[in-house]
Amino acid sequence: MLIFRLGTKKFFRFFSNYFEDIIFIIFFVLAGANLNLGTLAQYWVWIVAFIILRSVGKISGAYLGATISGASPAVKKYMPLGLLPQGGIVMGLALLVQQNPNFSQYGSILISLIVGTTVIQELLGPILTKYALYKAGEIRT
Repeated sequence: MLIFRLGTKKFFRFFSNYFEDIIFIIFFVLAGANLNLGTLAQYWVWIVAFIILRSVGKISGAYLGATISGASPAVKKYMPLGLLPQGGIVMGLALLVQQNPNFSQYGSILISLIVGTTVIQELLGPILTKYALYKAGEIRT
């Protein structure tokens, strides 16, 4: 078997180098294939509200956690910005909800809401993360 010949570390490095990106591409392509642009346009207010509420939740939760743990002021101030682009798991959960017959009438709306939000936050998130790392003094570029 491949894992025994390579060893565990080498196997996971091999897997990470060659297959992880492919799996992410397939996942996001399948999620995007379920996107209904008409629904996206119709519920744009919900998308904006979801982005704002999700961001407020992440920022306040990260700040509270940093405060409780006694983190430095730079971590308290800038760490929450680094959490904004993470949205892949919510897309997976939305796909699961869509498959449930009890939520079939909301499936298209939910997928459009989540995919629209994720696209926006994945585009803005890395910029905010780099800004936060720079302002916190963690990078020098």
